[in-house]
This record gives sequence, C-alpha cells and structure tokens, in this order.
Amino acid sequence: AGVTTTTKGLTWSPAYGLRIEDQEISLNIPDAVKVHAIYESTNKVKPTLDKLTFVSGLGLDINSFVGEKITGQDSRAIGQIVSTTENTVDYIYLNDNTFVKGEKVIFSESNIESNLQKKTDGDYVDRTNNFTLDKGQRKQYYDYSRLVRKNNSAIPSNRLLVIFDYYDTSSTSTGDFFTVNSYSKDRYTNDVPTVGRHRATDTLDFRPKVVAFDP
Repeated sequence: AGVTTTTKGLTWSPAYGLRIEDQEISLNIPDAVKVHAIYESTNKVKPTLDKLTFVSGLGLDINSFVGEKITGQDSRAIGQIVSTTENTVDYIYLNDNTFVKGEKVIFSESNIESNLQKKTDGDYVDRTNNFTLDKGQRKQYYDYSRLVRKNNSAIPSNRLLVIFDYYDTSSTSTGDFFTVNSYSKDRYTNDVPTVGRHRATDTLDFRPKVVAFDP
C-alpha cells in the first residue's frame, strides 16, 4: 500500500481503500487467510525486512520456498521466508525469539540446514497490531480482503508493506467447488473460513469470487 491523498512522495489516488490513511485498506485479492506483518517505512522508500545471511553455494533462491518456515536450533526463533537471494533470506518473525549468529538454521520444507553467518535488522515501524483482517467472506461471494484500522490507532504516513497468506486457484479453473477435502489437515485446523455461522467445510461452496485487482 503506497498510495495516499497527501504529497509525501507517494502516488495520489482518489479511490477509497487504496490509500494508507483510509480506515479500510484493500489487499486487492480475495480469500486472504492471515496477516503476518504490517510494516510502515521510516522514510519515503519501501520498508526493508530483517535478513539472514548464510554461506555461499546454498542456492537459496532456487532450493528454498517463499512462505517456508525457518527455525534457529539454539534460539528457537521461528521465521517465515518472504524473499531470497543465492545465500540470503528476507523474513518475518513468527514468535518472540530472535536468531543468533552462528547457530544452525533449519528450513522446514526444503530441509536445508546451515549455520547463520550474519543477521541484519530491517528498517521499519511495526504496525501489525494497529489493524484487523476482514477476509472478505460474504454469504454470496468472496469479496476483496482488507485491513481495517483499529479505532484510536495511529494513521500511517509512509508506505506500508503487508505480508499475508491467501488462497489462490488456477485462472483456468472453472465450475469447481470447495469441500472438506479441499483442505489439508493443517489448513482444516487453522484456515477454514466461515460463511455466516457455518464453516466452509460444512457446505458445498459454489460462491464466485472477485478477480485480483492491479491498481
């Protein structure tokens, strides 16, 4: 979210939901599941994430996965990968522990294990607790998911970086429906949306959904 009605170096937009100061900020896709982090820049550029650096030769940009969880063997810190290079990962924390230089870091899906060479702090202000997530679940359709700013929370004045999970289906998929068997065990336990008073797994879900919006 980098548009605003002010003139602090951000793009102007007349549309509600596309501005950082709006009470509701659209994520521009349907079916968001969970927001992990909302970071505000400390200046006019994009916030920078926390970074871990490992030895060269791991090919993390090829062999690891965006969204994969990483765990520090000694610190028990848990992070989620947001982006990678050949030997670095940008990540967000999923618990209150912090990685320690020199410890072994274990990648949950790619099964990579490597000692941490360097830890670099990001440059951002954490605004995650200032917002709640409206997943966009409506009885008739899947609407755009959106962030809703809590009352009395500070209004952002710089760019926001939002890290979140969402469900997606192939653009060539037509006429499909979702049932209990559409979810893995972990997703069934944690991520099943509700439709009115009912879990979506207790229904045959034929609802249409809005298409991703690129402003």
